[in-house]
Amino acid sequence: MEARMLKIGRREYVQVLRLLESFGIEELHAAVKQALKMGAVGFDAVKHLVLCQVEKRPPRCRCALIKENRG
Repeated sequence: MEARMLKIGRREYVQVLRLLESFGIEELHAAVKQALKMGAVGFDAVKHLVLCQVEKRPPRCRCALIKENRG
């Protein structure tokens, strides 16, 4: 199972890097930092956050809603 998780993590990392094909490094860096702060470190979360930045809209992922309700 451990080896399997490493493979998934590697795939997610590569998918995040491939976002550079569509977005700038600054946008992607900001999205990754935001995802880390939220505790949402998967590709889907990073992609959602970078799209929200580009489209100038607030993130609507479950992790953001949880954080808003706590804070």
